[in-house]
Amino acid sequence: MPELNTISLDSAMKETLYRNHLYQIDAESKKELPKTPAIPMQGEMRKQILWLIRNEKTPEIQESEMLLLHKILNACKLVPDDIGLIQLNTNPIPIEKIIDTIQPQIVFLSGINETETSVFGNASYELQQQGSIQFIQTDALEIMNTDQSLRARFWNALRQLFNL
Repeated sequence: MPELNTISLDSAMKETLYRNHLYQIDAESKKELPKTPAIPMQGEMRKQILWLIRNEKTPEIQESEMLLLHKILNACKLVPDDIGLIQLNTNPIPIEKIIDTIQPQIVFLSGINETETSVFGNASYELQQQGSIQFIQTDALEIMNTDQSLRARFWNALRQLFNL
Protein backbone atom coordinates (compact mmCIF):
# COMPACT_ATOMS: atom_id res chain seq x y z
CA MET A 1 0.00 0.00 0.00
CA PRO A 2 2.89 2.52 0.06
CA GLU A 3 2.06 3.48 -3.56
CA LEU A 4 -1.27 4.90 -2.41
CA ASN A 5 0.41 7.07 0.19
CA THR A 6 2.84 8.59 -2.31
CA ILE A 7 1.51 10.70 -5.14
CA SER A 8 3.86 12.16 -7.70
CA LEU A 9 2.71 14.89 -10.07
CA ASP A 10 4.63 16.20 -13.04
CA SER A 11 4.81 19.97 -13.57
CA ALA A 12 2.06 20.03 -16.22
CA MET A 13 -0.35 18.24 -13.88
CA LYS A 14 0.50 20.63 -11.01
CA GLU A 15 -0.12 23.61 -13.29
CA THR A 16 -3.50 22.20 -14.31
CA LEU A 17 -4.56 21.35 -10.77
CA TYR A 18 -3.35 24.54 -9.08
CA ARG A 19 -4.30 27.28 -11.52
CA ASN A 20 -6.27 29.01 -8.77
CA HIS A 21 -4.85 29.82 -5.37
CA LEU A 22 -5.51 27.35 -2.59
CA TYR A 23 -6.00 30.03 0.05
CA GLN A 24 -8.66 32.70 0.42
CA ILE A 25 -7.70 36.34 0.61
CA ASP A 26 -9.92 38.32 2.92
CA ALA A 27 -11.52 41.55 1.73
CA GLU A 28 -9.11 43.77 3.65
CA SER A 29 -6.02 42.14 2.13
CA LYS A 30 -7.46 42.59 -1.32
CA LYS A 31 -7.73 46.35 -0.82
CA GLU A 32 -4.01 46.64 -0.15
CA LEU A 33 -2.96 44.88 -3.36
CA PRO A 34 -1.99 47.30 -6.14
CA LYS A 35 -4.26 47.07 -9.13
CA THR A 36 -2.54 45.91 -12.28
CA PRO A 37 -4.31 46.75 -15.51
CA ALA A 38 -5.40 43.74 -17.50
CA ILE A 39 -3.04 43.13 -20.38
CA PRO A 40 -4.80 41.51 -23.31
CA MET A 41 -2.60 38.64 -24.46
CA GLN A 42 -3.08 35.72 -26.79
CA GLY A 43 -1.47 32.46 -25.71
CA GLU A 44 -0.50 31.12 -22.31
CA MET A 45 3.21 32.00 -22.36
CA ARG A 46 4.19 28.51 -21.14
CA LYS A 47 7.84 29.03 -22.15
CA GLN A 48 8.09 32.59 -20.76
CA ILE A 49 8.30 34.04 -24.28
CA LEU A 50 6.56 37.33 -25.00
CA TRP A 51 6.03 38.60 -28.55
CA LEU A 52 5.09 42.28 -28.82
CA ILE A 53 3.77 43.25 -32.24
CA ARG A 54 2.95 46.59 -33.81
CA ASN A 55 1.65 46.72 -37.36
CA GLU A 56 2.21 49.88 -39.35
CA LYS A 57 -0.72 49.68 -41.75
CA THR A 58 -3.46 47.81 -39.88
CA PRO A 59 -4.27 47.57 -36.18
CA GLU A 60 -4.72 43.79 -36.34
CA ILE A 61 -2.51 40.97 -37.51
CA GLN A 62 -3.45 39.92 -41.02
CA GLU A 63 -3.93 36.28 -41.97
CA SER A 64 -0.68 36.21 -43.98
CA GLU A 65 1.23 37.61 -40.99
CA MET A 66 -0.38 35.07 -38.66
CA LEU A 67 0.71 32.34 -41.06
CA LEU A 68 4.29 33.68 -40.92
CA LEU A 69 4.12 33.76 -37.13
CA HIS A 70 2.96 30.11 -37.03
CA LYS A 71 5.72 29.07 -39.44
CA ILE A 72 8.30 30.75 -37.21
CA LEU A 73 6.91 29.04 -34.11
CA ASN A 74 6.86 25.64 -35.83
CA ALA A 75 10.45 26.06 -37.01
CA CYS A 76 11.46 26.81 -33.40
CA LYS A 77 9.51 23.76 -32.16
CA LEU A 78 7.01 25.99 -30.34
CA VAL A 79 3.23 26.12 -30.30
CA PRO A 80 1.08 29.27 -29.95
CA ASP A 81 0.45 28.65 -26.23
CA ASP A 82 4.22 28.61 -25.58
CA ILE A 83 4.26 32.37 -26.17
CA GLY A 84 2.26 35.37 -25.12
CA LEU A 85 1.31 37.57 -28.07
CA ILE A 86 0.37 41.19 -27.49
CA GLN A 87 -0.75 43.50 -30.26
CA LEU A 88 0.40 46.97 -29.29
CA ASN A 89 -1.87 48.74 -31.79
CA THR A 90 -4.83 47.94 -29.55
CA ASN A 91 -3.02 48.08 -26.20
CA PRO A 92 -2.36 51.49 -24.55
CA ILE A 93 -0.08 50.10 -21.81
CA PRO A 94 3.60 51.16 -22.17
CA ILE A 95 6.04 48.43 -23.20
CA GLU A 96 8.12 48.74 -20.02
CA LYS A 97 4.98 48.26 -17.90
CA ILE A 98 4.00 45.16 -19.91
CA ILE A 99 7.46 43.63 -19.46
CA ASP A 100 7.62 44.51 -15.75
CA THR A 101 4.17 43.01 -15.17
CA ILE A 102 4.56 39.82 -17.21
CA GLN A 103 8.29 39.26 -16.51
CA PRO A 104 9.20 37.15 -19.55
CA GLN A 105 12.59 35.54 -20.10
CA ILE A 106 12.53 36.13 -23.86
CA VAL A 107 10.95 39.02 -25.77
CA PHE A 108 10.45 39.41 -29.50
CA LEU A 109 9.65 42.97 -30.56
CA SER A 110 8.24 43.34 -34.05
CA GLY A 111 7.53 46.78 -35.47
CA ILE A 112 8.63 48.65 -32.34
CA ASN A 113 10.73 51.78 -32.83
CA GLU A 114 13.19 53.40 -30.44
CA THR A 115 10.77 56.21 -29.52
CA GLU A 116 8.33 53.72 -27.96
CA THR A 117 10.68 52.31 -25.37
CA SER A 118 13.87 53.24 -23.60
CA VAL A 119 14.65 49.59 -22.94
CA PHE A 120 15.33 48.42 -26.47
CA GLY A 121 16.79 50.04 -29.58
CA ASN A 122 16.09 49.68 -33.30
CA ALA A 123 15.36 46.51 -35.23
CA SER A 124 18.70 44.76 -35.33
CA TYR A 125 17.68 41.11 -35.85
CA GLU A 126 20.35 40.15 -33.32
CA LEU A 127 19.99 38.28 -30.07
CA GLN A 128 20.58 40.78 -27.27
CA GLN A 129 20.46 40.81 -23.48
CA GLN A 130 18.84 43.46 -21.29
CA GLY A 131 19.14 42.49 -17.64
CA SER A 132 17.71 38.98 -17.33
CA ILE A 133 15.75 39.26 -20.60
CA GLN A 134 16.95 37.99 -23.96
CA PHE A 135 15.38 39.79 -26.87
CA ILE A 136 15.32 40.07 -30.62
CA GLN A 137 13.95 43.18 -32.26
CA THR A 138 12.64 43.01 -35.83
CA ASP A 139 10.70 45.06 -38.31
CA ALA A 140 6.92 44.68 -38.36
CA LEU A 141 5.57 41.29 -39.44
CA GLU A 142 4.04 42.90 -42.53
CA ILE A 143 7.52 44.03 -43.63
CA MET A 144 9.25 40.75 -42.76
CA ASN A 145 6.53 38.85 -44.58
CA THR A 146 7.57 40.43 -47.89
CA ASP A 147 11.35 40.39 -47.43
CA GLN A 148 13.18 37.05 -47.46
CA SER A 149 16.48 38.59 -46.32
CA LEU A 150 14.84 39.97 -43.15
CA ARG A 151 13.27 36.59 -42.40
CA ALA A 152 16.70 34.97 -42.86
CA ARG A 153 18.27 37.43 -40.40
CA PHE A 154 15.51 36.70 -37.87
CA TRP A 155 15.95 32.95 -38.38
CA ASN A 156 19.70 33.24 -37.67
CA ALA A 157 18.97 34.99 -34.37
CA LEU A 158 16.32 32.40 -33.49
CA ARG A 159 18.75 29.55 -34.22
CA GLN A 160 21.25 31.14 -31.86
CA LEU A 161 18.60 31.67 -29.16
CA PHE A 162 17.09 28.18 -29.30
CA ASN A 163 20.24 26.29 -30.34
CA LEU A 164 18.60 25.06 -33.54
